[in-house]
Amino acid sequence: MLKPVMQEGVDPVAASAVRMTTAFVLHQILFVVGVRAAKAYLPMNRRVFLLTAAMRLCPWYWA
Repeated sequence: MLKPVMQEGVDPVAASAVRMTTAFVLHQILFVVGVRAAKAYLPMNRRVFLLTAAMRLCPWYWA
């Protein structure tokens, strides 16, 4: 999927930005339409937020 884009000399950061923006827009469309798979199973609360933040901040997680 990436080879045709990269062979044409497109900036990799720009290509990634286009892919991420497209995925975000399509996910939002699914969410607005009401597709159940696009919604979170559990609501965000303090515990879930702190666990997620802790996993991203732990140095051994990046190894």
